[in-house]
Amino acid sequence: MTDYKKDSLDDKFDEEILLEKIKKSFEDNTPAVWDSVLRGIKTQSEDEKGTEIMKEIKNIKKNNISIFKKLISVAAAIVVLVGGGIGFSHYNTAHAIDSVVFLDVNPSIEISMNSAERVLKVTPLNKDGEIVIGKMDLGGSNIDVALNAIIGSMLKNGYIDEAKNSILLTVDNKDKNKGEALKLKLTSEIEDMLKMGKVKGAILGQTASKTEEVTKLAKEYGITEGKVQLINEIIAGNNKYSFKDLVSLTINELNLIGTSPRITLPNITSKGKASDKGYIGEDRAKFIAFTHAGTNKDKVTQYEAEMDFEHGIMVYDLEFTVGNIEYSYEINALDGAIVSHEKEGADFDDDGKVHHKKQDKKVKKGSENYISLDSAKSVALNHAGFRGGDIRNYNIHKDNDDGKTVYEISFYKGDTEYEYEIDALTGKILSFDKESGYEDGDAEDAWDDDEYDDR
Repeated sequence: MTDYKKDSLDDKFDEEILLEKIKKSFEDNTPAVWDSVLRGIKTQSEDEKGTEIMKEIKNIKKNNISIFKKLISVAAAIVVLVGGGIGFSHYNTAHAIDSVVFLDVNPSIEISMNSAERVLKVTPLNKDGEIVIGKMDLGGSNIDVALNAIIGSMLKNGYIDEAKNSILLTVDNKDKNKGEALKLKLTSEIEDMLKMGKVKGAILGQTASKTEEVTKLAKEYGITEGKVQLINEIIAGNNKYSFKDLVSLTINELNLIGTSPRITLPNITSKGKASDKGYIGEDRAKFIAFTHAGTNKDKVTQYEAEMDFEHGIMVYDLEFTVGNIEYSYEINALDGAIVSHEKEGADFDDDGKVHHKKQDKKVKKGSENYISLDSAKSVALNHAGFRGGDIRNYNIHKDNDDGKTVYEISFYKGDTEYEYEIDALTGKILSFDKESGYEDGDAEDAWDDDEYDDR
């Protein structure tokens, strides 16, 4: 890869060659009169020689002044044309966008750079991205320096830590091979930077595959085309999801879902493991399920676990076998509530083959098994795409809607009011509405901040 230092040396080298050519051209076009001057004055005295030499020099100057002027004009034109051409070419190369890199965590940032991997522009694509960039001016820096500054700011501002350690890297370059090579290089560099920040990162990498559908969805939902691609990859791996189901999730949550053994992401490279430290953890979920089933790990013969997104919340999806009974549990990943459970008994035919007979399927209905208030709040905020600190005038209360227990949630973001009705048993969003045009004063009169009607 060329860099700016090498470019400047090349420019200097080209300039020296150009000057040498001009000098030679001048010499070739100037009459070789010096020898004839000397030959014409060999027999003269010293005083006569001096007088004659001066006369000849004056004649040379007079006769060749027009040639000299012409050569100077030609030289100047060459300098303008050649030098200008070189300068224009270098300017175009230095300022032409060769690659665009997208970083998604929840902060979303776009970096455009030239073929020498010099940053032309860094653009935050959402409010969190603006916080990360702050007052940094990264234009003109090498991509390594820019990445170091951006990742460092994400760590400092708490967007990346041990509980949420996933980054999505998307590289857009017309040359697919070059884009692939750049993706692998930057993935390795990001991994090293996170290690320096004492975080075991999980980096998802992909090259951009622009389509009209991807561009349309990115604009519609206000996310990067890279995130659209990742969601589409997950849906292609498991069509039980819809785009609306996954669009509000963070990159770390999408990464956790994408690691399911049932999902393959052939167009995405993955380094590191997505963290679930923001949740109760698989061990705790397993303990809850085993205890409810009346068993323990010593009696379990087969066991599988994965994180999933069901009923608008992240859950631990557990399947295990005890004797001839197969159990399935969905455990709320935030608070450990049993969202649903099912068991099947294995019967044996006369020939010894196993067939399954469903014995029980339940969604817990006792009031003690409702999802927690915090879980309901997380469902609403995830759907709206907000953090808890982004909202105000938050209110939640339990209600009964046609015999079904629900949580009714309301909050404000800016001058927009959001209202949710969430199934208290499953965490599923039953209804959603938002309305703009409220002023701060209106909101303050509606309810008090952070007041819970039912705890």
